[in-house]
Amino acid sequence: MLRIGAGAIVWATHFAVLYGLTALACARGQPGLAPWIIALSTLAGIAIAATIVARSYPRRAAFAHWMAAAVGAVAIVAMAWEAVAGIVSRSCA
Repeated sequence: MLRIGAGAIVWATHFAVLYGLTALACARGQPGLAPWIIALSTLAGIAIAATIVARSYPRRAAFAHWMAAAVGAVAIVAMAWEAVAGIVSRSCA
């Protein structure tokens, strides 16, 4: 079950790090760090989720492996969507 939920765990961690560190940077008066936080956390999260997909996909005969790859792929889309929202909006408004 942990393998199936791994993509969701990566997405939730990315969500917390992205918004938590961005809020901390804004509260400390360093709005210039926000785009870097968004970019680096998104790249790290997508790389981890892509690894989950790549390691689960070749064994697609088993349902758990197929589902782990699918949840990882959805997590990649969710992290990219969060990054777009963070880049388009002014982070420290």
